[in-house]
Amino acid sequence: MDESAMVYDEIVESLKNKVENFLATKNLQHEADAQALLNEFKAGDSFRSLNTLKKQLEALQVQGNFVEPRDVFLGYRVESVFCPKLQRYRPKKVLETYQYVSIIDTIKLVLSNIAARDKILLSDYVPNEDFFTCFEDGQVFQNSDFYREHPRSIRLLLYYDDVDVVNPLGSKTEIHKIGAFYATIMNFEENSQLGCIHTVQLCCDQDVRKYGFHAVLGEFMKEVKMLESGVEMTFDGETHTIYGTIAGVSADTLAAHEIFGLLGPAAKFFVACAKYPGTI
Repeated sequence: MDESAMVYDEIVESLKNKVENFLATKNLQHEADAQALLNEFKAGDSFRSLNTLKKQLEALQVQGNFVEPRDVFLGYRVESVFCPKLQRYRPKKVLETYQYVSIIDTIKLVLSNIAARDKILLSDYVPNEDFFTCFEDGQVFQNSDFYREHPRSIRLLLYYDDVDVVNPLGSKTEIHKIGAFYATIMNFEENSQLGCIHTVQLCCDQDVRKYGFHAVLGEFMKEVKMLESGVEMTFDGETHTIYGTIAGVSADTLAAHEIFGLLGPAAKFFVACAKYPGTI
């Protein structure tokens, strides 16, 4: 933000100098109207309403319908923190939380666009019997009681992977590794585009190993169950009951093994590859 303010101020100052030089060539720089015009070129306070993170988030919520993440409590852990005064490490109790972005609020934001809303609520797709072109052509969709009852429901594809936010060759990769969950609405053909991939939650990888996926995905699964029962949403004065569920889970080899409780790829045992018919 500071860099943007600096560039903006330099542009304003440059325009002001050009206008001032032009007025000087016409010998109008001392006129009252000319001075009033030059006073309109104000710089320095242009980004005052956005100079803090709090103000930026408030602006996004008002102007861009920003869905703010919230902290979800998991538990506590004890860390060793260096005390400069005592010149030694001291134990400190630290909250263990993860950041969750409401999937229901995300869907509301997406469906606030009338084109996206019509794409789902007015869908009349007929499954193709000869070719497999989309999810509706598959047996999972056609044999599902939920999709037979709610053929226009939201179909979520959940993706999970670990992200290192430090030097991957350093010594602190494990403690700073983040577990990232994303979701894509499969009802749209362009769902592989970056703008169609929505952040669901971010958590510490160590918390995932400590508490398990049932705890870490607790808020997400709670809202998915609400979607399966139907959630009322109002758009342009008209109320709709929106249904949705998880249509699939995507992950790399390591993450997929962790989610389904299988042995990791580096295990010293052979693991048979098979379809998993149960529920998560």
